[in-house]
Amino acid sequence: MVYFGIKYNIEVMHPAVEFINSLSPKLRAKALRAIELLKEFGFRLGEPHSKTLFGTDGLKELRVKVGSDICRIFYFHHKNTLYVVTSDYIKK
Repeated sequence: MVYFGIKYNIEVMHPAVEFINSLSPKLRAKALRAIELLKEFGFRLGEPHSKTLFGTDGLKELRVKVGSDICRIFYFHHKNTLYVVTSDYIKK
């Protein structure tokens, strides 16, 4: 089965948009790039870009790092080719 050429749809919830917009320019650029990678690769996106959170029902995180600045962006697969980005945080 070949998956090349499939584009996934990403819905970013309002709290996640506000968070991403509040990031420093470099961290924001990396966060947006991580979302673009999710759009391109969907379920095939793995570490170091994405990780499944154990003990949850399908919740995953995009892992974004610029220097010592680290943020996590939570998302889940909803239907067919749709992923929903829900919330984020800065890791200290």
